[in-house]
Amino acid sequence: MRLRAAADGKATVAALAAAEPLRPAPPVPFPATVSVTHTVTDPERGKVALADYAATWISQRPKLRRRTVDHYRWLPKKHIAPHLAGSRWASCPRR
Repeated sequence: MRLRAAADGKATVAALAAAEPLRPAPPVPFPATVSVTHTVTDPERGKVALADYAATWISQRPKLRRRTVDHYRWLPKKHIAPHLAGSRWASCPRR
């Protein structure tokens, strides 16, 4: 059993909790609401072709296994290139 220092020496955590109960939660949620939407895009990065970006992204991860690299190269060819071939990042819609 853990002991904590009290005015009379040492007391158990249970004894301290009984002597100093927590205050109840407020009836309404905390009155602060924070919402931030901020998008920053470097215009130069937006000019990069998606295929070039994907190739660079893969090359920056030297610890990937060969099969993973092959898979990562195959995915854009199969699912992205047919729809966005030649597209630049700047032309991609933002959500």
